[in-house]
Amino acid sequence: MLHGTVRLVCPDGWKASPPSLPFVLPGGGHLEADIELTMPPDTPSGLYPIRAQLVVTGDDAESMPASWRQV
Repeated sequence: MLHGTVRLVCPDGWKASPPSLPFVLPGGGHLEADIELTMPPDTPSGLYPIRAQLVVTGDDAESMPASWRQV
């Protein structure tokens, strides 16, 4: 089982709902979720990065590769 949270990091003034997604996944499992993004009304057209930050928790967190535990 993999326990953790995916936190969405948005540009200043933007909002993600929900802002984080806690999960418990069995081996081979996956997570699918709908996310609503709200941006300021005067935002100019362009590309804006939205980062999904994985935080692995639970008893097995230490057994995950180091790259999975970095921020």
